[in-house]
Amino acid sequence: MPTNPDLISIDLGTLSLTANRFLTYFIVTHAYIFFSNRSTIPHGTTSTQLECSPTTVLTYNP
Repeated sequence: MPTNPDLISIDLGTLSLTANRFLTYFIVTHAYIFFSNRSTIPHGTTSTQLECSPTTVLTYNP
């Protein structure tokens, strides 16, 4: 078994990247499930055309 520290050193950069990636995926998945469930609850009927906010229609003339 080698006793030279250069031969037995472990690169910790890959381990931290894997942990960070797992944590990121876990948080994103949890947020997606949480907010997608909340947005499916109905909040009454839709507004009529007169109740919608005014929006200017943009046209494209090449």
